[in-house]
Amino acid sequence: MSKLFRKVLIVFGLFTLIDQLMWLSAERSIQARKATAAPQTLSDESEDALSPATKKFRELAKPEAKAKAKADLERPPFEFLRAQITPFEVLPFYKPNHWLQMTIEVRSSREDFAGSVRTQPISIFGSQRDIVFARPVDMDRNTPTRMSFPMFMPPGFMPRRTSKLIDVDLYREGGLRPTEIWQANVRAMEPHQMAVVVLARDPGTYTGWGKMMAGIPSSISRDATSLDKGRYYRFVLNEKLNASTEEPQTTKPFLPPSMLFWTSISHVIWDGQDPDTLDVDQQRAMIDWIHWGGQLVIVGGADSRIGLLRESFLAPFLPADPGGMNRQFDAQTSRPLAEAYRPPYRPVDTLNEEDRESLEQENRRAQRPEWAVTPGPASPYYDQARPILPLANAPLFLTGLRARPGATTIPFGTDTETPLAIEKRVGRGRVTILATNLTDPALTRWRGLDTLVRRVVLRRPEEVRPPPRSLSGGDPKAPMIAGPDLTWVRIAARDTGGPYSIASPPTNSDAALSRFPGGSGVLADDVYPLQEAATWTDSAIVPSIAREMLEKASGLRVPDLSFVAKSLAAYLILLVPVNWLVFRGMGRKEWAWLIVPPLALLAALSIERLAAYDLGFSRGRDEIALLEMQSDYPRGHLTRIGALASTGRDNFTIAFPNDLNAVCMPLAYSASRAEQRETSTFQFMPVPALTDFRVQPRSLSYYRSEQMVGLPGPIRLVETESGERSIENRTRLVLRDVTIAMPDGKSIALGEIGPGESKPLKPDQVEVSGARSFSGTLGDLDPKPFLDVLRDNPFRSPADQGAWRLIAWSDTMIEGVSVDPVPDRVRGLTLIVAHLKTGDAPNPGDKEYDMSNKPFVAPPQPPPAEARGMRAPGFRALIDAATGAVPKATTTQPVRRRPGITEPPMPPEKQESSPAQPETPASPAPSTRSPQ
Repeated sequence: MSKLFRKVLIVFGLFTLIDQLMWLSAERSIQARKATAAPQTLSDESEDALSPATKKFRELAKPEAKAKAKADLERPPFEFLRAQITPFEVLPFYKPNHWLQMTIEVRSSREDFAGSVRTQPISIFGSQRDIVFARPVDMDRNTPTRMSFPMFMPPGFMPRRTSKLIDVDLYREGGLRPTEIWQANVRAMEPHQMAVVVLARDPGTYTGWGKMMAGIPSSISRDATSLDKGRYYRFVLNEKLNASTEEPQTTKPFLPPSMLFWTSISHVIWDGQDPDTLDVDQQRAMIDWIHWGGQLVIVGGADSRIGLLRESFLAPFLPADPGGMNRQFDAQTSRPLAEAYRPPYRPVDTLNEEDRESLEQENRRAQRPEWAVTPGPASPYYDQARPILPLANAPLFLTGLRARPGATTIPFGTDTETPLAIEKRVGRGRVTILATNLTDPALTRWRGLDTLVRRVVLRRPEEVRPPPRSLSGGDPKAPMIAGPDLTWVRIAARDTGGPYSIASPPTNSDAALSRFPGGSGVLADDVYPLQEAATWTDSAIVPSIAREMLEKASGLRVPDLSFVAKSLAAYLILLVPVNWLVFRGMGRKEWAWLIVPPLALLAALSIERLAAYDLGFSRGRDEIALLEMQSDYPRGHLTRIGALASTGRDNFTIAFPNDLNAVCMPLAYSASRAEQRETSTFQFMPVPALTDFRVQPRSLSYYRSEQMVGLPGPIRLVETESGERSIENRTRLVLRDVTIAMPDGKSIALGEIGPGESKPLKPDQVEVSGARSFSGTLGDLDPKPFLDVLRDNPFRSPADQGAWRLIAWSDTMIEGVSVDPVPDRVRGLTLIVAHLKTGDAPNPGDKEYDMSNKPFVAPPQPPPAEARGMRAPGFRALIDAATGAVPKATTTQPVRRRPGITEPPMPPEKQESSPAQPETPASPAPSTRSPQ
């Protein structure tokens, strides 16, 4: 019984233990399920251990992640946010025949993306080639990405249209078709228009400058379309990024990184911008631009912050330093300025009610004795002088300036003791510091500010014909000013022999576009000038002569008629009688038909070899470069014009590994035997390169590139205190056949100047020696035609008065370009144009800028036989002389030039005064400058 009881107790205990264990296991399972259902945060190690699918599932399980994922699905995979063209931040304006920097902002909504951005193929008119501009792209998901790349817009791509959609394609890495296609809306500037960039802490104070007659033709129609197309300048106002105008800008301005993209900018107005906000590339580009003709105007006045520039990259080029005594002017003491700058005359039908009311108030103020100013002589160009009326508690403030050596002072009107501005030539350009702020309320209410901005800030010439009294009254319209008169920017390879026109003028434009003011009749429509400066034109003198010389020097020759006749006769004799006789002797005459195909192939290969035997290379590269330098500046603008030849069919890549801002594209001409259009690509990164540049067998393909290069030192004109002059060559080039072109039109021949050498100028050396080859490897590359052109074709601009130039050549090619596949033969030469010295900037009181004391005189129209248009006089003759070709007949048209600059004055007996305005006695100009 006891044994049985013990067994029952043991079984009961085991059952109880098992039940307890099962209860504990169930409780733990419930707690585990509750813990799993509750949200929990994993450590970084456990999170990394999860698979990508698990991570995606956990993200989508969150409510906010679900809403975000749904919004992402509703958005397109790739979003095109905006397109910009420097320096325009809002409307993307570009100028035909100029390089530009395009910036696009895109976003990938669903994934990280790696690939490239490419433009649509753009036709290069005059050749069988198209070009695509591309760059690689790497986008993070849901992050806006900005991408910049250079572009070139030929004029024919958008003929006379204000806007155009350009396709921008997005390619996945390794993809053959575009993943996404966007359309960028861009706008074309007119040939005569230039951009004026305003770098100000408060750009809103400059919004009224776009309405001034300083930037608008006097006789243009005032409807929105004509006004937008006809304006001379487009003022580019940077976005205001700071809420308070007391602090300078802290964000980088929207400026191009290379001078090659600044050619459509004529002026920069600097008003309180922090110089440190410009990156290194932008600083170097601005300095280059000034040396090649850019005009920088620094605004002074109260709180001008000119002191920030004394330790900046602009410090060596400033014309003055803050110093001396600051002054304040009221209505009485500001009379000299008011009398010197009279308001421009405006046609009566361009005045609105607000303008008429303002004129009435001005007339009443001018009659008060305490505010009265001398009205000045009657003039068809200007109204009577108007007083400047500062507020009692806010007088006009002038900063005290201390001029540096070599600077020139612009006086405060007729007060020659007080400086209004101080300026200094820097290369072909100028840097001007204003003593006052032209956005001062006292000046913004003064209509004479319009004339002051035109003459001092923009330095824009006056129109040769006075404004019409009424746009609808039948008065003759004033001819508009062309691009070369609106900018000083010039590049020797582009502007030698210029200016150029990008299209044929309308048939009724002769009177309106003539640089002579004696136009005939009245035009019903507005006609805009087509001449421009600093434009990349492949039909200019230098590229045209280079192209024909490269073709001659390549060694490629079309076989003459005798070679073709002999080859054909030999083939026919071999094919018919010889072939038949051989197989007849073998007793197999039927085999003669079987041998015809291989015999024809053998004959074709033999003729091809016989025609190519005299080349001596499989791939050849010839290059003519033009290096332009400015006085005392160790950087130069280098233009390369090259030709690639091949005995076979090759695709070349032309790269610039040491210069991230170089540009290159095919020349608008080709001796290629391609039967269909070929597409090349200019890629911006990782290095600038022109790829897929195809050369057909036994033909030439031409390219043209530009870049800014650093040099060991400049080519200088050294003047001693005793008046002796000498030329120093601090480059590594051997200068051959050196010629110095002087301002009086004479030339001095110096022969050869080696690297590091100096040679004195002897006035008795006036004969120019002929160029001769010092290297047997140059072959038919002859520098003489280029030297003749460069000597005899100065830019003829008011900014070039008193200029000294050096013209030479070197048989050394400047490195910096690589060609793949590597050519077997490489030849070339470098032409050198060094601007040794420039005179003072044109005086704003000269007759070209101030016509207040000059009656209007209309000279007769020029004779119809005088040349005008796309090429300068003698253009075809220069090319024919270089190539030995027979002169071709050309159509001549009258030249559009400004009297007094490029043309001799008309004889007095041939001039006639305008009947509307009587002669007025000339009086001394109120504004004269004094050198410091």
